[in-house]
Amino acid sequence: MTDKRVVAGKIGAAHGIKGWLKIFSYTDPIDNLLDYQPWWIQSAATQDGWQKLKIVHSQVHGQALLVGFADIHDRDAAARLTNKEIYIEQKLLPKLAEGEYYWSQLEGLEVKNLQGFVFGRVTHLMETGANDVMFVKGEKEYCLPYLPGQVIKHIDLAKNEMIVDWPEEI
Repeated sequence: MTDKRVVAGKIGAAHGIKGWLKIFSYTDPIDNLLDYQPWWIQSAATQDGWQKLKIVHSQVHGQALLVGFADIHDRDAAARLTNKEIYIEQKLLPKLAEGEYYWSQLEGLEVKNLQGFVFGRVTHLMETGANDVMFVKGEKEYCLPYLPGQVIKHIDLAKNEMIVDWPEEI
């Protein structure tokens, strides 16, 4: 399969004795993750490095999901999947309006300010309540607010870059 995959969640600990697992969803609301199937995990056990997971049971459990997969029937088998990232095919995600981006599209972009200073590349983003924050790693690590129109001046996915109005010294 050559479709681009993006991380949409992470597998937590085994739950119970029947092979169910706790799933941490990166979607909002959390159960939206169930809409994007199949799920994939990276696996050295397969020729192409990917293993498809088929969901047979699921339920919301607090701030996580509980999921049972086909072919996973006991706690030991489930525990082998703990901490694996869940990937979905990017084409399954809804199309966004112009100027809107998924976090996975921003990760890896080179960040420069209006004066041409290169901060580095976006490693990840975090939701803080007031506004999202980008973590940018270059020679140093920076935390920049993700505020389109204010701090974020231009994003060019084709050029793999983001232009920000942010001073080098901060």
